[in-house]
Amino acid sequence: MEGNTAFLEFLKEKLKRNPGLNGRDAFIRSAVLALLAEFDGEFHLVFQKRNPNIRQGDEISFPGGRISKRRDSDVVETALRETEEEMGISRERISVLGRLDYVIAPTGNLVDVVAGFADVASLSDFRPNADEVSRIFSVPLTCFRDNPPEIYFLQLQAAPELIHENGEREVLFPAKALGLPPRYHRTWPGARLPVFVYRFEGEVIWGITARIVFDLTTRLFLEG
Repeated sequence: MEGNTAFLEFLKEKLKRNPGLNGRDAFIRSAVLALLAEFDGEFHLVFQKRNPNIRQGDEISFPGGRISKRRDSDVVETALRETEEEMGISRERISVLGRLDYVIAPTGNLVDVVAGFADVASLSDFRPNADEVSRIFSVPLTCFRDNPPEIYFLQLQAAPELIHENGEREVLFPAKALGLPPRYHRTWPGARLPVFVYRFEGEVIWGITARIVFDLTTRLFLEG
């Protein structure tokens, strides 16, 4: 009995830390900076439109990229480094305000979100890297307050096998061989994921970026 008590006390000690995300290391890890600036007495969010010739070209995003364990001490370092590289602004001009909730994309990307404020007079203070960014623009926070997002949905699915273009079949999860119920031998439906969409002057802000905007503006304008 004494041994059982000691084991349970040991387990309680191990469970003291805050819960995390089980399987976190299986995701692609990225960090972005939700960047605020003040123009004409009003706070704006600053966005970039990605160069059409790179991955996810022509999409609207916050600056950010993959976490580098070699180059970055933490996710804040990643967000600042990527902002410097993409937007051409020194991290010395950015005040880190805190962290927002991380976002899990259906593509398997886990994004840590840092919020910051840029000490700039106008968008011309940025010197975007043309290889990655085609333009920079800003949207007043009040626009997001006064215009809730459109909400659509994506249907996620779990596929235990893939059929490649050459007809080759790749088994990812041998559900039948494991003796699992027949419903897992083929693709089965997963969650229906809400997709937020904001529109501003001909641009569409959606996906991870829109989720971050929704998180930030909900905290600012809707929470008590």
